[in-house]
This record gives sequence, structure tokens and C-alpha cells, in this order.
Amino acid sequence: MKKILITLALLISTKAYPSSCELCETYPYFSLGLGPAPIPVPNFSLGYRKQHIHNGYDIGVNLATAGIFTQARAYANWIHYFNPWIYNEAYFGLGASAGAWFVHSGKAFIAYPNILLGKSYYNRCGSKRFLQAEMNWPVYYSHRHELNWRFPLLTFSYGWGF
Repeated sequence: MKKILITLALLISTKAYPSSCELCETYPYFSLGLGPAPIPVPNFSLGYRKQHIHNGYDIGVNLATAGIFTQARAYANWIHYFNPWIYNEAYFGLGASAGAWFVHSGKAFIAYPNILLGKSYYNRCGSKRFLQAEMNWPVYYSHRHELNWRFPLLTFSYGWGF
């Protein structure tokens, strides 16, 4: 009888409190956006995200192009979820990017830190989506080895998890 009661108590307690695995999620994604502003050009990203309760990471590649100007970069970001609930949650992230700018006069390699602010959610059909604003401040430019950039680059995007 004692074993039955202990087993029943364990079953009830595991159902009453969700396990931390219910707040874990991984998914690849595709996003479309506008930026880097102040140069409003179409922006495409392909990446992968992983979340474990409050923390996660985001890695991927990005391409922004308007014909005469193209930016290609790879990025890695750490993400903090303020109130983890995979169905609707806000997040903040920090990371780094490195890549190249291609213009009609040549190319330059560039590196910069990333700051993210966004919201991820599931839509009515059960598909993962996110809205995100990303700020970059270029700190390295291959032609001058130091860049005195006067303003941040802003990118706004909408993403689809698959």
C-alpha cells in the first residue's frame, strides 16, 4: 500500500509542475526584414535557435542587398527570455557579427556587436513566428582598421520557424 501511495504522489507531483523540458525549444528559421537602416534594403536571414528556459542562442547567416550595395554576414547571439513561455515571450540578446560589404567600388570586411529585442510566439495555426529589432554598431572596417561610425545600423525583421 505504501508503494502505491508513493507512486501516486510522484505521478501527481510530476503532472502538477511542468518539467523544464517543456520550456525548451529548438528550430531553424527564415526571416525577412528591412535594413540595415538608415539604408533601407531587403534583408534575408537563415538561422537556428535553441532555448532552454531563460537562456538560448541564435546562429545564422544574413544577406541584405539593393543591387549596388550588398551586406553578407554570419552572426551568433546569446538570448535571454524575460518570462519564458514558448507560446508568447519577449527576449533580449547580445552577440557578434562578421561579414563583408560589397559596393560598386569594391568590398570591405566588417565586424560589429549585435543587440536584439524581440517577441516570439505561435500563431493560430501552431507555427512559430517572431518579430525582432536588431541594432549593430560597426567597430572594425578592413580598409581603415578602425571605424568611427556615427550611428547604429538597425534591422527590423519578421521570422518563420520551420
